Amino acid sequence: MKQMDSTHHEQQDLQEEELLRLLLPNVCDLPLTPPSAIQSNFVSYFVPDFMRPGYDQFVYRHANGLCVVGLAPTHVAFKDKGGITSVDFNVGKSNRSEIRVSGKRKKNAQFLESNSALCKVCTNDASYIVRCCVKGSLLEVNDRLIKQPELLNSSTGQERKEMQLRENDLTERERILGMEEFDMLESNVLSSSIDGDGGGYGFLCKPALMYSFLLSCSVSLLESDREGYIAIIMPKPADWDKIKASLLGFEEYKKLRDMC
Repeated sequence: MKQMDSTHHEQQDLQEEELLRLLLPNVCDLPLTPPSAIQSNFVSYFVPDFMRPGYDQFVYRHANGLCVVGLAPTHVAFKDKGGITSVDFNVGKSNRSEIRVSGKRKKNAQFLESNSALCKVCTNDASYIVRCCVKGSLLEVNDRLIKQPELLNSSTGQERKEMQLRENDLTERERILGMEEFDMLESNVLSSSIDGDGGGYGFLCKPALMYSFLLSCSVSLLESDREGYIAIIMPKPADWDKIKASLLGFEEYKKLRDMC
């Protein structure tokens, strides 16, 4: 009987330890900043020098096949003084901003080639054509950019900051928060209740609180990521398989452009 009770308590202790491990992850195993909406829901691909040197674009692909297309942080347009000042979706015979797709079958969607023009972005010194990069049906363009072209500049700035943050260590986390904010976190208590033999546990979890704080601070970054796209395209599976081999993953892209 005693042996059975001992085994039962050992199993209970193991379950509690596993639950604690899930509730309170080791801060050393966590990324410096929480995964962004893009990282969590999309696979990031990049198209460097698309048709012309410096014309770098990104393609974020969702599990359902949708591709979000936009300008990569290293696109030549962002190197011009003042950044992007206007966006024009009128590309000759067609104004992409006038498309209105409806229904499950995406009626009125325009079928475009990978080299088809989506829009023209302008700076104070030049203009640049942004292309589809993937062959498929154009479902939506970000017409907010017509009145707010600066969304492209702010989105790219946030992407660069995020890339830099990923390379920092735990000491940098405390410095980035600032001493007042970090001290405030340190004084808080994260409580979690575990049902057992008439009790529970209370935990002081500075790393978890810090990560939660970073998560809340990342909302503006996620928002700018979401607003800084150019268009949404749905390629056919066969067409995607053909183009995928020519795209770069995030790490390959960083290495190519010497970004850290």
